[in-house]
Amino acid sequence: MSQQPEKSKFSFGLTTKIISVTFTILIALLVLSSIIFLTGYRQDMQESYVKRASGFTAVADAAKNAASEKFIRGDINTDQMLNQWWGVFLFAKIE
Repeated sequence: MSQQPEKSKFSFGLTTKIISVTFTILIALLVLSSIIFLTGYRQDMQESYVKRASGFTAVADAAKNAASEKFIRGDINTDQMLNQWWGVFLFAKIE
């Protein structure tokens, strides 16, 4: 009897091995590039949101300061404003 190596159930040809290694490398590269892209994208978006929020805060502060200045100078007639509000609220004009 001659001794021949036993063929395994899972013996693949050279072409199959090359294709599977290439496919595995391709998948690994895609996963790695998407992780890098998403990390960079997240950081860029966070920076963008911080800039937008600081812009909104600046506008709100400016509006608050302008309204405060007008109240301090007396440019806003609070008595008339309250009378109009109560008039609308009570459906009758208070003078």
